[in-house]
Amino acid sequence: MSEGHTLDAVAVTGTTRGRLLLAVSAVLFGSMFVPAQRVLEDLTPAGATALRFAVATLAVLPFCRRDASDLVDRRRTYLRAGLIAGAANTVGFLLQSLALERTTASSTAFLASLFVVFVPVFAAVIARRSPSAWVVGGVALAVLGSFLLTGASVQVQAGDALALGAAVAGAVHVMLMGYFATRLAVSPFNLVQLAAVALMAGAISLVVGVGELTATALVAVLYLGVAQAAGLGLQVVAQREVDPTSSALILLLIPVVGAVMAVVVLDDPVSVQRVLGAVLVVGAVLVAEVVPTRRARTAPPLTPTGGGT
Repeated sequence: MSEGHTLDAVAVTGTTRGRLLLAVSAVLFGSMFVPAQRVLEDLTPAGATALRFAVATLAVLPFCRRDASDLVDRRRTYLRAGLIAGAANTVGFLLQSLALERTTASSTAFLASLFVVFVPVFAAVIARRSPSAWVVGGVALAVLGSFLLTGASVQVQAGDALALGAAVAGAVHVMLMGYFATRLAVSPFNLVQLAAVALMAGAISLVVGVGELTATALVAVLYLGVAQAAGLGLQVVAQREVDPTSSALILLLIPVVGAVMAVVVLDDPVSVQRVLGAVLVVGAVLVAEVVPTRRARTAPPLTPTGGGT
């Protein structure tokens, strides 16, 4: 039994590292809200997405040297995985952009954040096992916190279904990342999925247009691309150790970081409701992730209860 206890401790330590990497990833993703909003003043959503992911693809390329042989040997596997994950990411981005044209930004942000609900549902269906009470409580807190943080309303509008579709696509992407992260090398997988999004969005921008690439838009696109590459790379590494449900909860820190950036950079007003929402989201992560981890660390080793098998 001591061997099993040691393995449990190792798993907990690894998961803690993965959670920290996911938190850093969420900070990077959250920091992109302000420049992403700025770049849409000059570029179309499809054009901005294509350029952003093209820069991200170039940023990842130098890190693929070590695993170049694996990429060549299993190119069909990487291509298939990258296209599937990239398609889910592209659908999520486009649905969210279309929703913003038909409903309020607050409602879109809230509904898109509901991927945190869909991930444990998908995981429970696949594993045929209900999520723990800690996870259920964390998800409930996260949904309430996101609602308050984004300032969403209960009124149903035309674009709300699109925003909900973006949440489903986001949940599918998190699940796919968890599946492929343990089967493929990080940099080659990221390279292919980032390139896939760039190509898909680029094809759409040929129809709807790119917009005007001003100097300000170019600087924003460069930052978005590098941050996207770094954030996605950390997410893949982290999801080797953290299950999709936990990953979704931690990634819900993204709108919290985005709200902080909006206050600091854009002088957005600070309200009691938004502060409470941010506190609830952070509390949700603590309830569902930190508390169970600490309990696992402090739990005494299991001892045999009978006859010696």
